[in-house]
Amino acid sequence: AVSPDEIDFGERYVESPIDTNLYIRNVGEVVLRVTNIESTNPDAFTTNFAVGFVVGVGEEHAVRVTFLPDSNIQYNGQLEIESNSFEDELRSIELSGSAIPTPPMIEVTATEFDFYRRNRGHESIWNLTITNDGWEYLIIDSIVTDNETFTFEFEGPDTLFKKESLPGEVVFFPEEYEE
Repeated sequence: AVSPDEIDFGERYVESPIDTNLYIRNVGEVVLRVTNIESTNPDAFTTNFAVGFVVGVGEEHAVRVTFLPDSNIQYNGQLEIESNSFEDELRSIELSGSAIPTPPMIEVTATEFDFYRRNRGHESIWNLTITNDGWEYLIIDSIVTDNETFTFEFEGPDTLFKKESLPGEVVFFPEEYEE
């Protein structure tokens, strides 16, 4: 027996994997030998199956099934399980799932930087890069600091597409000696 008899992974973000277990139970009276497990759509659905295995009478064996969509589409496939089962030498499990675009995800080269001590009137520069790691557009309306001794030159708004970056400089210009 195989449980579940179909796997629907539902909606997932593009390039966001999800795993679940498929359980193969031996409800027969002799040892069950599973010789192969193969996906009909290996670009989207994979397993941790490497070599054949044996399932004793009354026992079960878990196989991890992974769905990893790479495009914004509906995916379907089957897992084909080959064994010495008297009733089902080749058992098929239906697989399905769909992908939705990953929302914009802002990635910054670092979230903090220590400018150390600086004398009044001497500036220090930190090179900062903002990247969109998502699939949807990232719209940056403004970049502000909470302290006038730090500035970031930005003439927005700006739109970053997938994997696009916005380089910039944070300038530290103390008007007084900083401890």
